[in-house]
Amino acid sequence: MDVRKGIRLLAIFVALAAISAGCRAAERDGAILAYAKAADYYDAGNLESAIVSVAESLRADGSFYPALLLYGKASYLADDEATAIANLKRAVSVSPRSGEAALWLARSYRIVGDNASAKHSCELVLSSDPSDVAALRLASLIAFDEDDAAKGIYFLDRAIDASGETGLAFIDRAAIRWAAGNADGAIADLDAALSTLPIGSASHQAAAALRTSIWSTSR
Repeated sequence: MDVRKGIRLLAIFVALAAISAGCRAAERDGAILAYAKAADYYDAGNLESAIVSVAESLRADGSFYPALLLYGKASYLADDEATAIANLKRAVSVSPRSGEAALWLARSYRIVGDNASAKHSCELVLSSDPSDVAALRLASLIAFDEDDAAKGIYFLDRAIDASGETGLAFIDRAAIRWAAGNADGAIADLDAALSTLPIGSASHQAAAALRTSIWSTSR
């Protein structure tokens, strides 16, 4: 091949690659901007406008995970389970380890009575995080739907255990905040701990006693 011709072909290839990359960047920018609008509408409770904007985001980039997730959540809350399932399935395929998408997909399947698919989606969440309280509670509801009280209670026992661990983490952080002189932050953490720990348990009593101590010494 003539050297000059080869150089021209290489230059054309580089230019086309740059144009393609620029187009992809522009598409992603458009998807992000539309998604940001959709997220604002969603946070404000305007589901109809959120759905319109998030659909625009996906027209710019059909594999943009945050938009797929938001579209699914907004559609679920708008009682459009078919659209919710379609978008949440795409979200899970784009990001298989995303627990949030799988959890909302499980909720959508349960609403339409597809408990087998709902259980499968719950299992996806719990395979990544066995202590996910929301997934455990949903799994218990599915079990109760199927008149399996024993399994429902089993999942709730696991959720309570997981909540207890969360409560202990709040106590640990409260102690660190108190030692650092942040009494208000410590009290807020202990309030969170008291709301999750089993009433009457030793850890609940310890959190209550620590809160009383911090309150009395900081006021």
